[in-house]
Amino acid sequence: ATQHIEDGKSVVVDNTNADVETRASWVGLATTLQVPIRLVHFTATAKLCEHNDTVRALTGNVMNPEKRTLLPKIAFTGFASRYREPRIEEGFRDVTRAEFKFDGSEEERAIWGRFWIS
Repeated sequence: ATQHIEDGKSVVVDNTNADVETRASWVGLATTLQVPIRLVHFTATAKLCEHNDTVRALTGNVMNPEKRTLLPKIAFTGFASRYREPRIEEGFRDVTRAEFKFDGSEEERAIWGRFWIS
C-alpha cells in the first residue's frame, strides 16, 4: 500500500477490519503518508453475511463463478465477537454506510431468497 500511495495511486483495502486496533494500522499509515482515509461500512448482519456465503458456495456456477468454498462458521462468530462499529473519531475523513441490496436476475433472487442457514 505504501508504495502505491507514494507512486500517487489510490489504494483500497478490502478487509473486514473488525476492530479499532486493526483499523488503526491503516489510519496510522494514512497519517504517516499524509493522505485522507475513508471507510465504507458494510452494515449487513453476520447472519446475512453467512447466508450470502452459503448461497454463493452451494449454488455452483449460477452464483459462484469464482468457485469459492464455504467459510467456516467461526469466520462469522469470530468476526462478531471482535466487531466494534467504526467511528469517524478513529481518524477517518468520513465513514459511509453501505446497506446490503440484492443485485441479480429473477432466477438468482429466487435462489437467494430460500432459507440456507438456521
